[in-house]
Amino acid sequence: MPRYAIVSDIHANLEALTAVLDDLAGVDVDARLCLGDVIGYGPDPAACVDIATDVFDAILMGNHEDAALRDSALRRFNERARAAIHFTRGALTSDHLNEIASWPFAMALDDLQIAHGSFGPDPYEYVYSQAGAARCFDGFDAPFGAIGHTHTPGVFVASPAPSHARVSVRSAAVLTQPSTVRIHRAADEPTLTFDRDDRVLLNPGAVGQPRDRNPDASYALLDTGARTLEIRRVPYDVERTARKIIDAGLPERLAQRIRLGA
Repeated sequence: MPRYAIVSDIHANLEALTAVLDDLAGVDVDARLCLGDVIGYGPDPAACVDIATDVFDAILMGNHEDAALRDSALRRFNERARAAIHFTRGALTSDHLNEIASWPFAMALDDLQIAHGSFGPDPYEYVYSQAGAARCFDGFDAPFGAIGHTHTPGVFVASPAPSHARVSVRSAAVLTQPSTVRIHRAADEPTLTFDRDDRVLLNPGAVGQPRDRNPDASYALLDTGARTLEIRRVPYDVERTARKIIDAGLPERLAQRIRLGA
């Protein structure tokens, strides 16, 4: 069974992406997967698209790629996000845009299905709750699923009900509820092991703009044979990226977010 490195939400943060790839260089994996949002918010969209295209075995289209290609997709964006998309469009070449347009919205591998936001009816739903996770579980049939979009690392586990007639959400890894969380910093033994009959929906967190009050870049290692998941946190030069955001004329709040990890 494969071992996957799974990243999401790079958001044009070259320093964070480089740090994650440096960390990953010493890890043996069968495939490197990116769940989308390579661009948006950050100052280096072209460099991040170039690198992502080179190093990942599969890249999905996120809502920020969608917005870079279609004006109608900007409707859900706030003022700061729209400003970043306008900056991004000016920074990308036609070759970059053609590359992004080729990325699929979802993908099925042997034992893993991946999407940017959700497998449910709304592909850009922010899945934080058990109800949102239940919609996702209804939308894919593999043992493992992976989504990004929330910028928050976590895992939902669906176990067979006692009657074996239905699947219920056993736990939701929402970092604001410590009693239900099974995700920690890399130094805190963050490897989770799942039972044979569990179905798992994971979120690797964000490389380029974490929102769990930890500014370190986040990504996941999933071993579907051993049925283990590790969330890794990687420090990077946050202040360098923050200065580049401001120097590029992007909203200052975007620099503040990466400093805070929120």
